[in-house]
Amino acid sequence: MGSEDKDALRVCVEYDDPVVAELIKSSLSSFIPKVVQTTASEAQLQWSSYESLDFARILKTPQTTLSNSYIFRKALIRKHFLANTIQNWLSKHPQTILRSHTPKTYILECDYADYLDEALNEAFELRTALEASGTNENWFILKPSMTDRGQGIRLFSTRDQLESIFDEFDEFDDEADVVASQLRHFVVQEYIREPLLLDSGKKFHVRCYVVALGGIKVWVWSEMLALFASVQYEEPAFDDDLQRHLTNTCLQDAANKEDNVKRFWDLELPWEQLQAIFKQICEVTGEIFLAAASGQQLHFQV
Repeated sequence: MGSEDKDALRVCVEYDDPVVAELIKSSLSSFIPKVVQTTASEAQLQWSSYESLDFARILKTPQTTLSNSYIFRKALIRKHFLANTIQNWLSKHPQTILRSHTPKTYILECDYADYLDEALNEAFELRTALEASGTNENWFILKPSMTDRGQGIRLFSTRDQLESIFDEFDEFDDEADVVASQLRHFVVQEYIREPLLLDSGKKFHVRCYVVALGGIKVWVWSEMLALFASVQYEEPAFDDDLQRHLTNTCLQDAANKEDNVKRFWDLELPWEQLQAIFKQICEVTGEIFLAAASGQQLHFQV
């Protein structure tokens, strides 16, 4: 490096999406006078996808190297690890806000449909809930832990329906949307039958953006999005159209995506209610990070 660059910040920005990469670079340049792009092994700041980060350098020079990801983060980003994080926190902190702000969740580990009986013996609370559902018609939502973009999510209310779902998973091959090797760890949650409906009766979820620093400060950006389902909500049924139950934008037609994304603060709710919701989101987010950082050091390293 030349002498003229000795005061520059050496950064490595590597993203598959060139638009995102340019946004990161321009943002850094707007706040830092001199920025020089270099390799991960020489960078003082690495801002890349998780798989591209040079953790060997980060661990070797922790006082002079920054990255955009924690080394271990599974306690927050993998569904069954997150469920375990919450369950452990609830057991030690019964008055936590997470008790009233997270759905009842069961962890299920099952490779193939033939092993479902054994898996339910391990997840005995889920088995008991399914037995009770035979008379009350409770509904559950199954989510593979390792997938994203809504892949592999299913609704069911009985054990027979759950078995038929795993029979379907057994038929997947390498060309299927969901890779069979990813379908082992699952979470099962009690499905919320009476969600808050807006925009002519559609389900929605709130996407918030969070920055966590060190060990640990957490900020929630107030500019949040409300992502709506593409069709109106109806009571669940087996083999139902999941587009009325799932709000992932990736499941919607390109022509409808823009219409189904709204600014949170523009929702047709009283201003006081929007403020109360935002306050709860901040409290829940902080508690989740606290639960991971203080109780799941094996799977979340700050």
